[in-house]
Amino acid sequence: MKRKWLQILLSLVVVAGGLYLALRDMNFERVLAAFRQAHWLWMGPAALLVWVSLLLRAQRWRILLDYAVSLPEAFGLMNIGYLVSNILPLRLGDPAKAVAASLRGPISPLAALSTVVIERVLDMLTIMLLLLGTLPFIVAGDLGDYLLAGLASGGLALTLLAAAVLVARYPKKMEEFAGRLLTAGRFPTPERWLEVLHQLLAGLAPLRSPRQGAQLVFWSLVHWGTVVIYFQLALRAFVRTPPLLGGAVATWAAALGMILPAPGGIGAYHTAVQRSLALAFGLPAETTLAYAFAVHAVSYLSGALWGAGALLIWGVSFKELITRAQEV
Repeated sequence: MKRKWLQILLSLVVVAGGLYLALRDMNFERVLAAFRQAHWLWMGPAALLVWVSLLLRAQRWRILLDYAVSLPEAFGLMNIGYLVSNILPLRLGDPAKAVAASLRGPISPLAALSTVVIERVLDMLTIMLLLLGTLPFIVAGDLGDYLLAGLASGGLALTLLAAAVLVARYPKKMEEFAGRLLTAGRFPTPERWLEVLHQLLAGLAPLRSPRQGAQLVFWSLVHWGTVVIYFQLALRAFVRTPPLLGGAVATWAAALGMILPAPGGIGAYHTAVQRSLALAFGLPAETTLAYAFAVHAVSYLSGALWGAGALLIWGVSFKELITRAQEV
């Protein structure tokens, strides 16, 4: 119980800190004016692209799951994860999605969880490429901190992906090596830990196939390309002539903001998007803040509503799902 309250307290601190950074020194009358003057018709097709991007992401996850679930099931399971992450701290949506996947297909929660980790790694690699591709064309502002964060995250992601591919290609050797370590360290019940490792390695099986690897790269690029278009269309609602790279900058800024363990990225997401657009293109701070809240609300509500619908349709208990996710 004490640990749970510490997790909640940490999340609240992150949310409060992010919102403080986003809202400080703001003229709230100008923020409200930016909302009133927005061309909201642009948000219609932008919101549709959020749905399309979720479908594309679900298709990529199906490949990692080795097609153990259908596309509608992958879509619903993924949004269940978003629903949980939007409400609860410390990215609990990831193990919750893995547990939900085990209820819908012949896959263990740990195997599904390993696919979720690979998803995150692919995302960070794509975001790093997007960041490195756009920064050379941005002349306004100092975005060195974003570059450092992107390079660090991307470097870590590349290392993890290389390690995952290597482990996936030689699962038996990895299990034998782990067995020797457990025996040498005199761990109690080593067979239990080896079973856990076996299930985790099972989730990495698609990485052994070059064909499936190419598919993962393709769907990652298509998914994030759709997200960039979403951010660009939404920016058109707030800026009459949006910068050409505005959507791309908002995409990688939002992704970096979501790294912090706040429910739904609240606070850090808004700060990252607002600051990056203001620094990169000299856009008014109040306008970029209004935009950050708008694009976050659309994606936040989309995941939450689709996730809640999936729970209701499948009759899954939210409380039981969270309990099992915490165990995982």
